[in-house]
Amino acid sequence: MANRLNQCIQIFETFKYAPSLFKTGYWKFSWILLFISIAPNALKASSPIVMNPNITVRLANPQYNCVTDEYCLDVEFQSDIPDQELFGMNVRFFYEDQVLELINFRDFQGGYGPVAPNPPQVLTSPSAFGYNYFGFGTPGNGAADWVNGGIQLVDENQTPIYISTTGWTKLFQICFDIDDPNPDSLNFCPSVVWDLEMNPANGGYLAGDDGVVMTVATDVSGVTIPALELVEQFNWEYTGNGLAPPFGAPIETNCIPILIDATINASTEPGCYYTDRVFQPMQPEVAGATYQWNFGNGAIPANASGFWPHTVYYETMGTKTVSLVIYPAQGGAACGDSSSIMFTINTCLANIVGHIKSTADAPIPGVNVRLYADADTDGVADNATLVRSVFTNSVGDYSMASLPPGHYVIVEAQPAGWASVSDGDTTPDNDVVENIDPLDNLIPVSLDPGEIDMINYFTESAMPGFITGNVFVDLDGDQLPDDGEGLNNVLVSLYDDVNVDGIPDSPTPLATVLTSSNGDYAFMDIAVGDYVLVETQPEDYNSVMDFDLSNDGDVVQNTDIHNDTLPVTLANGEVDAQNFFIDVSACSLLVTNTNDGSYGSFRDAINCAVSGDTIIFDSSLIGMTIQLNSGRILINKDIFIHSTFSPRITIASQVDGLFDIAAGSTVEFKLVNIVSGYAGNIGAAFNNLGTLKLQDVSVLRNPLLPPGEYLIRNGPASQLFLTGNCFLEMD
Repeated sequence: MANRLNQCIQIFETFKYAPSLFKTGYWKFSWILLFISIAPNALKASSPIVMNPNITVRLANPQYNCVTDEYCLDVEFQSDIPDQELFGMNVRFFYEDQVLELINFRDFQGGYGPVAPNPPQVLTSPSAFGYNYFGFGTPGNGAADWVNGGIQLVDENQTPIYISTTGWTKLFQICFDIDDPNPDSLNFCPSVVWDLEMNPANGGYLAGDDGVVMTVATDVSGVTIPALELVEQFNWEYTGNGLAPPFGAPIETNCIPILIDATINASTEPGCYYTDRVFQPMQPEVAGATYQWNFGNGAIPANASGFWPHTVYYETMGTKTVSLVIYPAQGGAACGDSSSIMFTINTCLANIVGHIKSTADAPIPGVNVRLYADADTDGVADNATLVRSVFTNSVGDYSMASLPPGHYVIVEAQPAGWASVSDGDTTPDNDVVENIDPLDNLIPVSLDPGEIDMINYFTESAMPGFITGNVFVDLDGDQLPDDGEGLNNVLVSLYDDVNVDGIPDSPTPLATVLTSSNGDYAFMDIAVGDYVLVETQPEDYNSVMDFDLSNDGDVVQNTDIHNDTLPVTLANGEVDAQNFFIDVSACSLLVTNTNDGSYGSFRDAINCAVSGDTIIFDSSLIGMTIQLNSGRILINKDIFIHSTFSPRITIASQVDGLFDIAAGSTVEFKLVNIVSGYAGNIGAAFNNLGTLKLQDVSVLRNPLLPPGEYLIRNGPASQLFLTGNCFLEMD
């Protein structure tokens, strides 16, 4: 051992060791010496000398000892040539004086140990040096401690360390006390800077310093040669050019939470059971840490995990202890912690809780529940003594808190659309009066001091509903089905719409009906749910509009009023009415414009009408004139031309004559004005060979009709009937 060390000293005798930290006014840096030899079994007799391996040293794996409060770093190596035997090294580094204080070197691997100086020498720089050179602290308060020590193989009987090319080989630990009185418990990242030569990759600062010196063995026994050195700085980054300070600054890349605080943020004031209390840690959440809670006897819930606020209530009274244990995520890197608080849960006034649900266990919200006194304990509410009135919440629960002990009756207001199935109390809570009738919406209760009288339930069954409507021709344009407007025998189908998209879920309907003679239809005893009504368009009719006149809470809006479908949402016991489908004959008998031809015109209505039809007028034509200028109109069928408007609608001709009534045909006009055509037709207004009926009709002469022309000419076997206030303008 001594021979090998002496040989190394001879090889490096030309390197000058500076015994002092200061020299001629500037900081004098010394080196870290690494002594390396090749393992004996790594070379053969004929092997060439292995020259200058690149050895990289780093500090890694920050650890915090929860028992000793010590912060330690591993010293690790890696080589670009495999199986390099480590002999020894000088350990020289800087750290911030305000944060860390060196304890010692420890946890040596193999037969390695400290050598002179032992213990390592620690010196402190002037206050500005650490800030100027390393970025430590603040100006004037950034002193850096400087450490000088040596490590080498002290027991050659043990297997030495062989540095590999993959992974990192640990040699020993450097351990510190924490000087910082208020370390960042969640992000502790102190910098430790190797003292190396000028090469920025090695973290050096001043020209002429030797930095790390390493040797490797040759194939000559006991002979070593220098190795090339590299370094990875710990939480410090070289940022300078090597010519002048500053040379670098701290960075935060290897951080650990060293102090976890499990103090609980919660009230310790006395409280009542069945009253929510909130618990959460005082310290912000530590990333990756595990939080385990125990809320004490009678707590609901009794235990929980996780950082977030926890809401808890207690079912029993007495002293409660809540405890929190926090386990760090990284073993050995931080200390877990625990804490607890105590408080008292007192006896309080009584409470009643219960629920109202369907037979399918679905909640029924918004149901009124009332509490009445029952001083005579007969199970009947003393109606003059209303104690409390509440409503069920979104999950069907109701509660009545802070009630004086005594005897009461809970009364449910029967919800609309539901039928009572049962009511009662499933808890054995010493009620004086039994619930002898489970269908009367009454539950007798007796409350002891501090009692929670639970599970007072009411169970309901949904009542089926009805869907009604009408299919009609809106002759008077009021969008309501009137007498004579309904369409008979029209098919209406009902489909499921479970996904509430307004489209039938299946091509197969749940039910179908045919409209009655007045156009009515109805689907009876339909369960609560969402549906789609579909009209099968009757032959010879076109769709005008489909809509639900009533505001009955349909979930899906009827966005298309011309597609013969209506979305319907049916509530309990609801009669969803006025679901209308308005159609119009393909031959429109409703005159909607003043054109002389085309759909909706007076001439088109007469042309497509059949015997027995009634032609009516849209209200938009009130007081307007329909001019006929493409020829006389021949009427050879029995039709009724009906108006109810005032001012009247006028039908005028701009051709020879106006109407020719064919023999055998009956034509009725009501409440219109007729203006004749020109001369050239026997009967300038009507050439009647059939039966003409005029009711409240005025027949006027065209200003261009010469005197002596007939307004109405009745042929052989014809008939003319005038009723009401008729007026015939003479010459």
